Amino acid sequence: MIEGKTIALRCLEQDDLPLVAQWRNQQEIRRSFFHKALIPLSGQRKWYERYLDKGTDQIFVAVTVPDGRPVGMIGLYRIDPLNHKAELGSTIVGDRSQWGKGLGSEMISLLLDYAFTDLNLNRVYAYAIDYNQASVKAKLKCGFTIEGTMREDHYTNGRYHDVYLLGITRADWEKRAASVDG
Repeated sequence: MIEGKTIALRCLEQDDLPLVAQWRNQQEIRRSFFHKALIPLSGQRKWYERYLDKGTDQIFVAVTVPDGRPVGMIGLYRIDPLNHKAELGSTIVGDRSQWGKGLGSEMISLLLDYAFTDLNLNRVYAYAIDYNQASVKAKLKCGFTIEGTMREDHYTNGRYHDVYLLGITRADWEKRAASVDG
């Protein structure tokens, strides 16, 4: 368990899949994903089995402290121990009553602490579609930098959208942690 002030991150379990499918299928959440199709529970189970087989991803459920109520999900994907990097993704605050409370930023911050401290990564990167400003703002708040723009890379609702590549290095994270603590 990775513990924070208002939430903790625990490993995703098979019992979480119905709730994850419910969160993932909410229209407001689904539109921020690159793949927008509704996912049946059977599809969520297949995704989970592929996740377990790959062994390069770590996915967490965010739960409230102290009652342990699930409110979201976040993951590290394509963990590359040779190059000390991973992709941050699947950041969902699925419980609408918790929107706008900074949980997304806290989830990202907790995951970065884990990535740089426990996994000894040097770089974490993420992608965000230009219209998903909540995602962009949460990552920037946690120290990410927009490293590039893939122009007109994503097509949805009859229009092309830019996709941002965001990244944070261990040095960025350490500098930010020192300024917060100091």
